[in-house]
Amino acid sequence: IYIQGANTVVGGTGANDGNVITNNGNEGINVTGAGATGTIIQGNIIGLDPDGASGAGNTDVGIALLSGANNTTIGGSTAGARNIISNNFEGIEINSNNNTVQGNYIGTDITGTLGRGNRSDDGIELQNGATGNLIGGSGAGEGNLISGNALNGIFINASGNTVKGNLIGTDVTGTLDLGNSGDGIQVSGDNNVIGGSTAGDRNVISGNNDEGIDINAGATGTIIQGNYVGTNASGDVAIPNGAGGIGNWGGILVAGDNTTVGGVNPGEDNLVSGNYSWGIIVEGNNIVVQGNLIGTAADGTSPLGNTGHGLVVHDASGGLNNLIGGTVAGAGNVIANNGLDGISTSNNVSASFLGNIILNNAGLGIDLTDDGVTANDAGDADTGSNALQNFPVITQADISGTDLTLSGTLDTDGSNTQYLIEFYGNAAGIQDATNGEGQIY
Repeated sequence: IYIQGANTVVGGTGANDGNVITNNGNEGINVTGAGATGTIIQGNIIGLDPDGASGAGNTDVGIALLSGANNTTIGGSTAGARNIISNNFEGIEINSNNNTVQGNYIGTDITGTLGRGNRSDDGIELQNGATGNLIGGSGAGEGNLISGNALNGIFINASGNTVKGNLIGTDVTGTLDLGNSGDGIQVSGDNNVIGGSTAGDRNVISGNNDEGIDINAGATGTIIQGNYVGTNASGDVAIPNGAGGIGNWGGILVAGDNTTVGGVNPGEDNLVSGNYSWGIIVEGNNIVVQGNLIGTAADGTSPLGNTGHGLVVHDASGGLNNLIGGTVAGAGNVIANNGLDGISTSNNVSASFLGNIILNNAGLGIDLTDDGVTANDAGDADTGSNALQNFPVITQADISGTDLTLSGTLDTDGSNTQYLIEFYGNAAGIQDATNGEGQIY
């Protein structure tokens, strides 16, 4: 179907309204041109046979919204509006503005339980210039199921778009692995939003073979909030991202600058747990990671660790001036139960680690340069991550009533006149003699 006019309707929400569009030599549906606005595409099977179980697919993209195809609606919030877009070269390609994609199954069969992935590329691709597009939604039935595809679930090579309320890499129940072979979401554009602060905004991004979310170097201003990355839809069972632990793939990779992961307000925290390898890796500059649960279940206490480090700050794309946690209420991350360190860094990064609750990780709480405890040195002359800042040494602790008075020393290089020292503790009976962790801030 090739559309150049306005306000065209393809399919419908009634029992017999949908079309079966498959086995074509190019796109299943191509909407293009300055006049091709306001198209509605609902209730169709695109790429599979009428039973929605298998089929030959279209040779090219299932649905292509090319330049000028603005204000298109693909799917909707009811079962009758749902399109099944599977077994094509690629699912949906968008190179236009202000389109809405809701309630579709992209890469699965008609039941949403079996993979029938778009066989060579992404489930959804937003190309350069596409802006103002909404993938999913916060209302009942508005989220898409985007799973089983040959590359990424969603690839955003565009700016100013929103992805929320979707299942990306699971089956329709949100309980079983039906992962995309690449990333759940990969971003190369600027100022995109993944998730939001309400339960309806939450994306469940789990079971994908590479990262759950991958923000590429060069992308700036991404906001990632309120998502479950690596768990089921209830946030209490692992459905790992990360190709069975091969390589360093895992939860969220942030190489793009000025990215926000989480937040201090209710609902903005991400749950990043149960992934193979690390939970979050920070490689860009000026990145803020706040309020997240990294290695617990959604209740914030039950263990659901990532197999590697909870959080890594790495210098592959800079790794400078990043903030992990903070001093305001709600800014601290909970980083617990992970298979290596709570926080690990490479050699040449700078980051502030403030107010985080770090406990029950297999390694250190914070490990600068990922080489174990770094001993203090006279005059703090050594160099490396965070300048290998010497740690303070407590020499005396006096308790009088409810008052605790501490005395100690901090050996520095003299470059600063003021240093912020935070104090942490552990629950009664928990002792750690290895420069370890802090359960209570």
